[in-house]
Amino acid sequence: MSALAIEIADGVKTLIANATLTVDLTATVPKLAGGWPASASVIRTYLAQYNSEDLAYLRCTVLPTDYDQQRMTRGGSKREEYGVDVILQKRADDDSDSDELMLVTQEIGDVLASDGNDLSLTGTTAYWVKQERSALFKPEDFDELSLFTAPMRHTYRLYR
Repeated sequence: MSALAIEIADGVKTLIANATLTVDLTATVPKLAGGWPASASVIRTYLAQYNSEDLAYLRCTVLPTDYDQQRMTRGGSKREEYGVDVILQKRADDDSDSDELMLVTQEIGDVLASDGNDLSLTGTTAYWVKQERSALFKPEDFDELSLFTAPMRHTYRLYR
């Protein structure tokens, strides 16, 4: 992965952290066993795996995931697409908790897809092109762990 993948993931993290959502992602919580600082609301990392104690609070993780490049002209201009996964995780006690988390997942998708939220990068701009959610949440996590996990893949395109 290139440095642009990290710039894009960091830009997605910033958009989510600055968004007004139904659930406040910046709620102050004690420093947890997994090392999340009290002020962390959204983090960019390479693996969305946390201690059980961490998941008592809503966790939003942004991960750079995939890359595709195509030549557009003989002169060498190219189109690049970067995938960024956004994963929401929290223990859910009942359906009302899950309903609220489904709404926040939708709100985050709407924020990233909004006009004007393209990402200015070093020497170029990354344009949001699509969101994919093959599953709205992971039923196996919910069934086995009472854990609401909602993965979303967002794709950004740029031309160079």
